[in-house]
Amino acid sequence: MKLLFYDSEIPEFLRNKGNPIGGACVRQYAIARGLVDNGCTVGILTWKGANEYIGQQQINFDLVESFPRNKGIKILRAFYLWMPLLYKAVNRYRPDYLFQKGASPSTLMLGIIAKLSGVRFVYMATSNKDGDERLATVRNRFPRYMFYMGLKFATTIVCQNNYQHDSFVKMFPNKKVILMRNPYLNTSGLDQVKPLEQRSYFAWIGNYRTVKNLPAVYEIAKRMPDYNFKIAGARTFKRDFDLKTKEAVINLEKLSNVDFVGHLKREQIIPFLSNAYALFNTSHLEGFSNTFLEAFAAGTPVITREEIDPDGIIASNNLGKVVQHYPEFQQALLDITNDPNYQEVAANCQRYLQEEHGAKWITGNLLKHLENNHNGKEEKELVI
Repeated sequence: MKLLFYDSEIPEFLRNKGNPIGGACVRQYAIARGLVDNGCTVGILTWKGANEYIGQQQINFDLVESFPRNKGIKILRAFYLWMPLLYKAVNRYRPDYLFQKGASPSTLMLGIIAKLSGVRFVYMATSNKDGDERLATVRNRFPRYMFYMGLKFATTIVCQNNYQHDSFVKMFPNKKVILMRNPYLNTSGLDQVKPLEQRSYFAWIGNYRTVKNLPAVYEIAKRMPDYNFKIAGARTFKRDFDLKTKEAVINLEKLSNVDFVGHLKREQIIPFLSNAYALFNTSHLEGFSNTFLEAFAAGTPVITREEIDPDGIIASNNLGKVVQHYPEFQQALLDITNDPNYQEVAANCQRYLQEEHGAKWITGNLLKHLENNHNGKEEKELVI
């Protein structure tokens, strides 16, 4: 089977210069690699010059170049310049399926291209807000309208958790909706779990965006002056760097127990997490954070709110601690450093990851579902 994924961030991910990359891109890369391991031909539909940009790398999938990323009038260029070039690229590649991730006007653009090309269109949810009213808090009316119109072209919707799955089933009861856990690509094995006494800080990873809730990070670190905190990430789009987030960064920089380490390259993430007592997540909203899987790979427990724990996997599988409200974070962080069963929890994180999130296994099941659809078998809901 031949599959094509639209993604403008993958070249940056492959170049690995330390530029900010979203978790949805990391997920997309793992899915692509997993599908290749299952015998598929996989392409990433992206911008012109991407192959030269990444240099001489051995990658197992195709970078399908199309549009010039820095030319044209912003917003409008997507339709008068990019769309015709994307259409030509899709028709040259001739995939069986075209995938697009994230709620944006691109959903409509790619949906139309897929329809005109006679290709099945798959939408991949990246956040819980994609399927409910909270999308209005981050997208204006016109982009939301274009996104919802684009979803009408989708033959299949792929979700990360049960909440997304149920939301899209209600929204589109006649479409095929798949629940597929995020895959983790492990190419070199997992390192031995470090004992608690060899760890020295609490870790936080994320781009500096409103939804990641850096003000809560500041309040937690301020109340725990005897513990060190390391923050990994960077500012991304200006529109997401609101005043409260900016003030939180300034205030965090003033705390003597907080260290900003910047955006991490791929090979730096696991060592960073393996030296942490825990990864804590303060987000207002997530779908399925890839940082959770990276923490599990490092054998590092996760601390987050119940609303952010995807389908309760952290609480039900003993992978860290889950709280209901932000004021409870401080006690949860203290408890993890005093847990007599810490080593057992840390080892359990790696075990769970290996058993439940292998990229080849998860994408193999996705492929079976797509093959069933391609052969005309009705299967409107599937859990992977």
